[in-house]
Amino acid sequence: MLTLTEGSLVIPLSATPGETSSFQVFPGTYNVAAAELANQDQTVVATAQVSFDTITVMFSEEAALDVAYPQVDTYSAIDVTIGDISPLEREPFHATVVRSSETLADFWGPAKHTTSLRRLPSSGTIDVSIDMVSLNNIQYSSNTKSVDVSTSLFSVTFSQADEVLPIGTTGFVQLPIVVTTDLLLDADLAGRLVGPSPDNFIYTQQVESKPGTTMVAVLVAP
Repeated sequence: MLTLTEGSLVIPLSATPGETSSFQVFPGTYNVAAAELANQDQTVVATAQVSFDTITVMFSEEAALDVAYPQVDTYSAIDVTIGDISPLEREPFHATVVRSSETLADFWGPAKHTTSLRRLPSSGTIDVSIDMVSLNNIQYSSNTKSVDVSTSLFSVTFSQADEVLPIGTTGFVQLPIVVTTDLLLDADLAGRLVGPSPDNFIYTQQVESKPGTTMVAVLVAP
């Protein structure tokens, strides 16, 4: 892909590598930009080098540009999929991608979703992990996935919790949810309570959308 620009006029051109392509454009002096060349998974990327930063095109005359790709870089790519992990289907997951203590990616993603990571190092071992989730006094943990990468696309999937443990509730309290309203709706409200770091306890409770008090089904951390 080449782009010729003169003021507000922008002309995109698509040329085939290894061939000579001809185009008709308005006369003028254009700034020239050439996009890098990459395969679909961006595991091989070549940087473009253009013979001129600007080019002047005269009426009824031909001008020439040469585009070379002298530098080729290789990468790995990883698709990270969070599965339909029950009962965490509605929870966001925090993931980190690390190689030799260097953090390559840090992101949040929902369940039943794939995050595509591109232009990662193409050698060594990359570790992909998701944080433990504490929901309604139950901890859900998943083992770290390790990938010996190369110049390829890899897939990492977290399809289940590898460890499920109850949280001790000493000192926890009962929590009432009080609804005050003049409306009568035939639907439930989804109550959600998220505690502070570092514990990040999460509590969820369905509450009827009518006046009254509903107790959270489990004891709640202070």
